[in-house]
Amino acid sequence: FWISGSIVTLGGAIAILEKWSLKFKQPEDRQNERLDDHDKRISKLESDRDDMKEQLLDLKEMSRLLLAQVAALANGDADAIRSASDEIVSYLRHKI
Repeated sequence: FWISGSIVTLGGAIAILEKWSLKFKQPEDRQNERLDDHDKRISKLESDRDDMKEQLLDLKEMSRLLLAQVAALANGDADAIRSASDEIVSYLRHKI
């Protein structure tokens, strides 16, 4: 009888240890899920930042081209107007 009693006691102890192990592991699993979510959000933010940076550079280049065109028009310089127009057309062909 003592052998069967020992087996039952040992089985109960193992079951309790397994439950404790699961309880101790739950916070780690939740933390890993949160970290994975944070990684996804950071990746999206970095991607959005890179897109915005590219858009800002495009806006800067467009502004430069438009100001060159306006300056040429204001000065009445036909060659500068033609050159600025060619740059704008080139920009539109290659960037847009």
